[in-house]
Order: sequence, then C-alpha cells, then structure tokens
Amino acid sequence: MSAPGVVDMSVYGPVFNAATVQNFAPDLRDRRVWIERNVIIQDKQRQRVPLLFNVAQQRLWSDWSARGLNGLRAVVHKARQEGVSTLVLAMILDELRHVPNTRAVIVDREAKEAHRKLDTLKFMYDNLPDDEKPRLHYNNRDEMGFPDLGSSVYVGKAGARKFGRGQTIHIVLLSEIAFYPDPESVFTGVMAAVPEDEGMVVLESTANGAETWWHNFYRAARDGGNDFLAAFLSWTIFPEYRKQALVGEPPLERSETERRPPFGALDDDQLRWYRIQQRRFGDKAAAEFPTEDEDGFLHSGRTRFDIAALLRAKAAAPKPIRVEDNGALIVYAEPVEGRTYSIGADTAEGLLGGDYDAAVVVDDATGIEVAVLWGSWPPHVYADKLAALGKRYTTARPAMIAVERNNHGHAVLQRLTQGAEGLKPYTSDRIYRHLDYDERTKKQLPRPGWPTDTVTKPILETGLERLLAEHPECFISEVVLSELMTIVFRKDGSVGAPENGGHDDLFIARGIAEQVRAKSMSSARGGGFTGSIVHGAVKERISPFGDVDDDYVDPRGE
Repeated sequence: MSAPGVVDMSVYGPVFNAATVQNFAPDLRDRRVWIERNVIIQDKQRQRVPLLFNVAQQRLWSDWSARGLNGLRAVVHKARQEGVSTLVLAMILDELRHVPNTRAVIVDREAKEAHRKLDTLKFMYDNLPDDEKPRLHYNNRDEMGFPDLGSSVYVGKAGARKFGRGQTIHIVLLSEIAFYPDPESVFTGVMAAVPEDEGMVVLESTANGAETWWHNFYRAARDGGNDFLAAFLSWTIFPEYRKQALVGEPPLERSETERRPPFGALDDDQLRWYRIQQRRFGDKAAAEFPTEDEDGFLHSGRTRFDIAALLRAKAAAPKPIRVEDNGALIVYAEPVEGRTYSIGADTAEGLLGGDYDAAVVVDDATGIEVAVLWGSWPPHVYADKLAALGKRYTTARPAMIAVERNNHGHAVLQRLTQGAEGLKPYTSDRIYRHLDYDERTKKQLPRPGWPTDTVTKPILETGLERLLAEHPECFISEVVLSELMTIVFRKDGSVGAPENGGHDDLFIARGIAEQVRAKSMSSARGGGFTGSIVHGAVKERISPFGDVDDDYVDPRGE
C-alpha cells in the first residue's frame, strides 16, 4: 500500500501506473512509460533510482499533457526541491533523442546552477540502456548534442540581455527565473526565439518578493491574463513532508494562527514538520515552503516595508475619481478650498530601462495622497507638468514642490525656478530648498531640491514606515502601494528597487512628499515656512534611526 497522495506504481510493473495516464494520447502515454522505465536519477540519499514521478511531477504531467506538450507554455510557482526541473530535463532528453533537429536551452540564476542541470542531463544519458543511447558529442560544459540527429542542448546565461535573439529554440527551461538580474529581458529574448505555437517553454521558480515581474507574470497566468498554463505546488501535497510525534511527546498545541487557514487544514504531523522549517528558515519558511500561492511571495525577499499592511491598505483603497494625460495623471481628490498641498517629485536618470519621472501630491493636513503623476518625459516637459500640478493644487497658498536633485533633477529645477519664454517661473518661495552645509564658507546655504543621500534616504524610509504603521489610510494609490511592496534591502545594505528589476521612483517621490508635508505643518504651527530643512550642519539632530524626531507631525494631529 502506497502512502496517501502517491500513485501506486506496482499496478503496472515496477515503474508505471497505466491507470494514471489512461486518458492521455498514446504518444504521451508512451513518453511517460519511456521516462519512468529508462531515466535514472540520484535521489536525496545519493542512490541511483528510476525517475518515478512524484506527486508534483504527476500533477504537472497530467496538466501539461492535457494541454499538449507541443506548443506548451507553462509557469510553475513552487516550494523547494519538488523535482520540477528534473522532470523537464527528462522531457528534454526524451525530445532530443526522439525528434531530430531539436534545439534546447537551460537557464538558471547562476551559470554554475545551469551547468549542474546540464551535468544532471548528462548523468541521465550515461545511465540509459545502451540501445537507447544515440551517439553523444559533449566537448565542453556548455553544450551536449546528438550529431546524428542534429539535436543539442546548451546552457544560457541569465544575465545576457540579448539572450536567445537570432536563434531558433524549441525547448526552454528557465529555472529560478525570479532571481535573474533582468528576468523580463531574458524572457522576451527567449519568446522571440521559440517558434509560434510550437516547442515548449517552462518557467519555474520559488518566490523572490511581492509585486515583482515573476509575481505579476505568475499571477497573470493563474488568472487567465496570458497564454501560459499556471501551476502552484504547495509543500502540503508531499506525503514525506511530515513529522510524527516522538514516543511520550505531549499532544501538539496550536497557536491561534495555526488554528486559522491555511494552517488549520494541516494535520498534526504536517504542522510539526512545518514548525521545524520555521526554526530552520525563520520568517522565510513561508517563501521556501509556501502553503498557499500568495503566501510565498509575501514572505520572500528582504522587503523594507510591511507587506501585510500594504496589502490591507491596497484592499481598502478607493478608486481614482479620474485618470488624465493618457493615463499619466491619476486623481483621487480635487483640491479643497483652504487646504494646502505638498508635492514630492523624483526625476528619471535618463538611462535605458531606468526609472520614471514620478510625483505624488499629498494633503498637508491629512497626509492622504490626492494625485499621482507617473511617466517619462524630457526634463522641460516634466517641469511644466509639475508646475501645472502645483497650480492645480493651489488654494490657500501654492503647493510646495520638492524635486529630488540628480542629473535631470537640476534641469527640472532650473525650469521651475527660471521659467522659459512665455512661461513664468513657479512661485519661488514654494519651491523646496534644502539647507546644505558648505565646507568652504562654513555656512548653511539653501539650495533648491531634495538631496537623496545616505543621511536623507533613511529619513524617507522611516517616515513612510511610521506613516504606514500609524495611518495606513494615507496610502490610497494602487501604483504607489504596489511599488512599496517591491522595495527591498539590497545585498550592499542599501534600500531600493530589487537588483533583478523594478523601480523606486514612486517610493522616493512619496517619501519626499511626506517629509515636506510634515515640515510644512510643523512650520505652520510655529509660524513661517521657508521650505528649508537643514542638511549637513545639524546631523546631531538626526536619531540613529534616521528620523528628525522633533519635527515629525502626525497627519491626524495626534
């Protein structure tokens, strides 16, 4: 008798259960027979064993076969070590030896991982019966092929932006794609190389952060937003992921969280095993072994902000009242007479594939977002849009505009402060100026714009962190919330967009808007606001957490 959830292979010889695939087309049925009878792998105990499909491989084979392997487009979100890549490698070997002139490629997060998979494929080949082995050519670690058949498989490079272009590829395995430096570019190159409605493309990965390219792509496939067949493989489907109680061990007591879904559906042996993983992996256990498909994304990556809080804010957020400027301007509330507004603005660096121009408008009194401007324009055009936005949100006084200083930021600030032919400068005392300490003169000099550096950036981060914790209702823009979910601690300790792709323009703009709003309200209470925050000369006023504690103003006045 086999364990629950495991197909009993003894029904049809030692390696095959005919009942499992009786509804498959004959060629597919025969392919599974061939794989399970002929492909040898090393198991976790380093023993050579036949590749008998485990429960995850059975599920994928069933779904993929029903769809049809030729022209298959599949995406798999999974837990660790479920055998997905092993199954695809066996399918590649089967295809290479059966179909002449087949070209396959294997890509992983690092070259060494891709080479290991090619070595696994070579191991499978070496252990085939002699009469099942076509002549092999294998003269380097990047490629193996069958010259008599004209078929081959090679290792691709995840970091190559032009990967796959100018080639024809029939089978693609993109393994752990969530961890590529630029997964979208690799994917785009691959899809350009695979013939339309032919071949086979499989993307598989564990999670690496929420609202990333991989998260959005998987979610689109799951919800019918693209032509890929989505699969989620929870650790709970594996019968071996269990831990029995020791002799004399007291009954397992569940916490309140463990009584609620999804953990409430686990039996005691499963829960006992999962607790071991929690002790081993800490907060990342949910990413390594997701119980539900969204669970892995929300607990993966080194996110800077509270994902759960951002999701709650996103669920409660109202729809915009209108969208203007071809989708670039999202309006949540029109200006209210007697109110004042602050605008935080980030400018694009001008790099291909870089960030966008972004601006967030907040109500000074409430801290709530009222409008978001997001797009890509020449500096002078962006400056004019900011000026128009500032004038739109002018009631009791003109809106304060704070522009981050970078290469293009200087050009934007120049346009705002000096104007242009036929265009008046923006109100000079409502352009934010930062007090910078000048080493030459030993004086504090006001300069237009917000400098984002190692001193001020933590202030942006902690300001938003506190606002999210205390007043999540201030965050109502879906695009802002989605980007904040992607902001992570990088390997070098800095905070920003993930190194494998993403943006932080809205994060910077929202952070600047909150700081300027808080300073504006603080100054209004004390009388007179010049639009200045001292920078450099008053570092002693900045706490170890990066906050200027004495100046923060609660958006609810509490």
